[in-house]
Amino acid sequence: MDLLNVLMDAAGDDAPVGDVAIGAFVCMVSSRHAGLSSSFRGRCGAAGCASAAGGAGLSRAGDLAGMSARRLAGYAASDNLLEASVGVAALNSLIAPPPAALAELNASEVIARTGAGKRVAVIGHFPFVERLRGAAEVRLIQREPWDREGALREAEAKIPGCDVVAVTGSSLINRTFGRLLSLARGAYVIVIGASTPLSPALFRLGVSALCGTVVDDADAARRALTQGATFREMRGIRRVTIFAPGAELP
Repeated sequence: MDLLNVLMDAAGDDAPVGDVAIGAFVCMVSSRHAGLSSSFRGRCGAAGCASAAGGAGLSRAGDLAGMSARRLAGYAASDNLLEASVGVAALNSLIAPPPAALAELNASEVIARTGAGKRVAVIGHFPFVERLRGAAEVRLIQREPWDREGALREAEAKIPGCDVVAVTGSSLINRTFGRLLSLARGAYVIVIGASTPLSPALFRLGVSALCGTVVDDADAARRALTQGATFREMRGIRRVTIFAPGAELP
C-alpha cells in the first residue's frame, strides 16, 4: 500500500503553496493550512555526503511558492531527505484534522498512560523517554534519519512483543513508516512528533493515536523555525492528539 497516496487522497482538494520555510530543525509549508515537518538532510562532512541524493539541495528551490501543494507533497517520495521533509510538511498543510476530535494532550502523557506497566517501544529521539523508565519496560530505537536499514533491523529485533509502540512521524521522511506499522501490528500504536499527519486515514492502517501539531499562528511559527528553533522551542503551535474510535484513554 502506498501510504503517501492514501494520505493525499484523504487530504481532499489541492491548494496553492503560499510559503515554504526551512529551518535547522523544523520546516513549514503553508497552503490550505500551515503544515510542519522535521528538517532532515544527508550526513555531510569531509568525506562527502552519506548519499548523493540525501545530501543534495532542493529541486526548484526559490520557485516553490505558487506550486500545487499536492505536487510539492510528492517530494515526500524523494530519496533526498530535505525534499522528503518539505514534502511531508506540504502534505500536512493539506490536512484538516476534525476539530471536535482534537484533545489537548501531548505525546508524553499519552505514552505514559497507555504504557504504564507494559512493554513500550519508542522509535525516535524524544526527551521524555527517561521519565518512562520507572513505569514501563522501554525499548529504544534511535538512529540517524539516513540510517534507514539500521533502524529497520533494530526495530525488527525490539518491536515484537511490545504492547505499545510510539513511532516518530518523521519515519515518513525516510520511508520506514510502513514497515514499522507492520512490525507493530496488534500493539497500541502512537504516531508522534512534528511530522505526524493528523489524518484519520491512518486509523485504518492500525494506528491508535496521532500526537501531532496544529499551527495557530503561522507568522510566529515561521519566525521561530527560521531562527533555529527546535520543535520544543516552537511558537504559535498547539500539541494535540486524536484517537481512533475505541482507542481513547481510560
